[in-house]
Amino acid sequence: ARSGEFDLAEVVEVTCDVNRMAPDILIYHEAKSALQARFSLEYCIAVALLDQACGLPQFAEGRIAAQDVQTLMKRVRMRADPDLPLTRGGLTAARVTVSYTGQVIDGS
Repeated sequence: ARSGEFDLAEVVEVTCDVNRMAPDILIYHEAKSALQARFSLEYCIAVALLDQACGLPQFAEGRIAAQDVQTLMKRVRMRADPDLPLTRGGLTAARVTVSYTGQVIDGS
């Protein structure tokens, strides 16, 4: 699968730096149900990269259980960064870094 300019099969790790409160809210690291997926940063990042969307269809039980999303989800890491603000224009600030074979893509 491809997402933007890189092949998702080559993704080694996706790191998402979040504010200090996010880990207390996003408590499911290996989502197996729709409820868990709603509170899983790892699932949301993985399915967004795969589907280029994170809407209602992505929270269907069949999509959550799909092998591609379960595999990519295991490569997503959440890190709390105390320097990230709790809010930014009403949204939660985050920094995402995608490491894949040969390169790193960093974005906020």
